[in-house]
Amino acid sequence: MPTTMGYDLDGMERARNARVARLKRDPQFFDESTRIKTDLKEVLNNYPGLFDKFFRQFSELSVRLGSKDLDRFLNEIPGRAREILLDYIAYARRFRVWLTWQKGSFKTRLTGPWQTKFRAQLADGFLREIRPEEPGVMVFENERFVDDDLNTPTDELEKLRLSGQVKYFQLEDGNGKSAFHQIEDIAYDPESITFILHKGSRDYLYCLVGENVPIDSLWRDAGTAVNSLQLQLYGRKKAGRPRKLGKWKKAAKLREEPEGKSLKEKAFELLDTSTGTLASAQSFLSKAGRKVITKRSK
Repeated sequence: MPTTMGYDLDGMERARNARVARLKRDPQFFDESTRIKTDLKEVLNNYPGLFDKFFRQFSELSVRLGSKDLDRFLNEIPGRAREILLDYIAYARRFRVWLTWQKGSFKTRLTGPWQTKFRAQLADGFLREIRPEEPGVMVFENERFVDDDLNTPTDELEKLRLSGQVKYFQLEDGNGKSAFHQIEDIAYDPESITFILHKGSRDYLYCLVGENVPIDSLWRDAGTAVNSLQLQLYGRKKAGRPRKLGKWKKAAKLREEPEGKSLKEKAFELLDTSTGTLASAQSFLSKAGRKVITKRSK
């Protein structure tokens, strides 16, 4: 496994590739990127010096993590420009990207961290490094808590992590005086799931999962609540299994054919381009038939 400075380079590459793939098929990212770039060009046209200073002076880390210099800059600029730049910062933090202005056009850059395992201790309400770097060693803020040597608790979790779909963050809170400890004292229940909505610079959703929560019922049903919250908080439409469009089209065409073939005969034709049993093909044809009838009635 290639590593540099202790980093899992293969894991970082998987995480980056997974993010690229998600953004490419995310219609909200496309729409928001178009809107943000249009608004930023308004700043360019009306305040070219301000626009140039912002994109020269503030890097992706200062945009995402914030800084006193950035706060001071935003407080000193005209109201409309501030509104647009604050909107851009919210966009950058949401999608974990940042923009650069090069040769008359915006370029989209993805921001890390690309690592997928983190570890920190909680002290005085803040995260502290488990093994701080030697004095004088510069470490980026988003890399301070990376721990590629950390073992994930189960093989199943590790498999998901390696797929690039999940990350693992281990917090160590020995003295029990953190906000996390307070939340757990107040809201943890072994038999239930607690949804935690953190309303900060934007809305973040956490789930505190009880040790006795059944994954085949309550945890599964909680997905419906997550979908509703994604829609309300982020404008995300309910996600589901992608439709097999080719199969739907063929089934609808078979249903619309003139009478003469039985449903069973049509199901055999549908099986030529799909997998499954004859019974499942007949069921699929029935669903397609209902859609055809619904479409005609509109």
